Amino acid sequence: MGNGTENGYDIIIDPVGGPDAGAFLHQLRPNGRMICGVEAGFLTANVSEALMSGFQRSLMVSTFSLKTVAVTQQEAALEEVFGLMATGRLQPVIDSV
Repeated sequence: MGNGTENGYDIIIDPVGGPDAGAFLHQLRPNGRMICGVEAGFLTANVSEALMSGFQRSLMVSTFSLKTVAVTQQEAALEEVFGLMATGRLQPVIDSV
């Protein structure tokens, strides 16, 4: 995964979780945030190592499960995100497919 800038990313949203989460944490700027889906598993050894090695950078990690969000809220959030993308205010960076 390449850097969003020379210094990394302010926020990374990983909707899947899994073995690459630790590598993503290393891409965050100081005080960066990572939001991670937990359906595929999140707390792997590489995540723990990345959090501990990044302790001085004050990283924040949040997890989520779509099972805790009503379908109507999911739809509203998607509308907002797609609206921001349509106006160019939100631009995704995709590492790989």
